[in-house]
Amino acid sequence: MKQVLLSPHAKRQDPCVLAIGNFDGVHQGHQSIARRVLELVREGQAAIPAVMLFEPQPLEVIRPEHAPKRLMSLTEKLRQLRAVGIEKVIVLRFNEVIRYCSPAEFVKEILIDRLNIHALIVGDDFRFGAHRTGDYDFLVEASRQFKFVLERAPTYETAGARVSSTRIRTALTEGALLLAEQCLGRPYSISGLVVKGDQIGRTLGIPTANIKLHHVPPLSGVYAVEAILNSGEIMSGVANIGSRPTVQGKELRLETHLFKQPPNLYGSQLRVIFRHKIRDEQRFESLDVLKQAMHADIRTARNFFNLT
Repeated sequence: MKQVLLSPHAKRQDPCVLAIGNFDGVHQGHQSIARRVLELVREGQAAIPAVMLFEPQPLEVIRPEHAPKRLMSLTEKLRQLRAVGIEKVIVLRFNEVIRYCSPAEFVKEILIDRLNIHALIVGDDFRFGAHRTGDYDFLVEASRQFKFVLERAPTYETAGARVSSTRIRTALTEGALLLAEQCLGRPYSISGLVVKGDQIGRTLGIPTANIKLHHVPPLSGVYAVEAILNSGEIMSGVANIGSRPTVQGKELRLETHLFKQPPNLYGSQLRVIFRHKIRDEQRFESLDVLKQAMHADIRTARNFFNLT
């Protein structure tokens, strides 16, 4: 996959069929959009299948206090888009220049002059340009002027409702992991680099692999999980995602205890797949009480995986 960070001086790109959106989660609805992009390429657009996304996500700049929790990091988003066949991702840095760019400037200077679009797919609710004044009707007129194909993104439903990033966030917050999996088309997971922690789990006889989180995910608590190592080996375990209030933790972490002793994981990537929520994170009165709770969590997780 080619990743393009579009700068003000970016040269004109090769022709593309483009879909625009945040693509947070790269869920079933996003995947259906990607399939349509690929279909348009095969139908003779003679162009590269591409996606444009914004970084940071617009609401994180405009109203950060109302910005939703991210389902995934940018790195994971790129990995999932590659997996569904997108060859190029244009990462448009959302700053004050882009925020106050007029709809006409956005279409002419970015979509036409730089990205050289042959076809464009956007959602029904897509808004762009200064004060969100650009909409689908504006794009209809622009497509006539600049001779590109314009389509609305198809609606994708599962379990009787539209699939959306918001719906997935709600499912994860409520511990409805199976619904989140249905909407995503895969189990929800978080991946990251294993770093050294405070070694508290090790002193309790329950060592953990610690992943420092760079975004706030929409779920917290204790879970039965599966972890995929760099080698591809899959191990069962139990994980806590949160701030660790019992030990006065100050940063969000994902800590995973694997039932089988793994090799040294420091500095390696670990993918943690969330299979079953055990309980919410809570503050315990002492480390001894925390240790008892952790052993109870381990028993619950082992029972979930039918392990003796």
